[in-house]
Amino acid sequence: MDSPRTLNRLGGVLEYFKRRKFGIVRALRVGEAYMLSKGSLYVDVWAPTKDYVKYHDYDKLVKGLELDRVHALVIVSYRPYTIMDYLKRLMDAAERWYGVSSKVRMIGVSEADVERGVEDAVERLHTYFAELISRPAASGEECPRCMGGNLQRYQFDDYFSQKLYGVARQYVYICEKCGLRISRQELLLAPKGSS
Repeated sequence: MDSPRTLNRLGGVLEYFKRRKFGIVRALRVGEAYMLSKGSLYVDVWAPTKDYVKYHDYDKLVKGLELDRVHALVIVSYRPYTIMDYLKRLMDAAERWYGVSSKVRMIGVSEADVERGVEDAVERLHTYFAELISRPAASGEECPRCMGGNLQRYQFDDYFSQKLYGVARQYVYICEKCGLRISRQELLLAPKGSS
């Protein structure tokens, strides 16, 4: 059974993901985690009820959170980086001892500032996995790092940004040659009375 604190916290996070065009695929067995998708990207959003991890076995972690089916894991907690560090050590030990590697990218969201943290998490998901979510368009710009590749531009939906205090749009530029990724937010509409 989910605690009221977890439901309130996770409900707001899921609502934000829905506004950013992510769909809920299913609730996972853990009861405090959901699998979401956008395009071909699959993400687990996990809000553990405790500030420590109950998983001590890599296989149970993968089965409980279905990490073999997702590209990223978003952890919403009071101390997300402590949990991420523990999970990373568990994954490293599994790779070292059993040769099992995990390609799951972990993103932490602190409960202290959930609204901005979830906004950052979605922007990072767009940056890391732009090819799975959106189609590229030629930007006509040259890569600033290798000076030889063309930048492909990926455009994402408009949203109200808590950081920019207005309606914004995110663009991700990826170099075809060297793989450089650049994320830009463009402020489209600022609230009235702001300058």
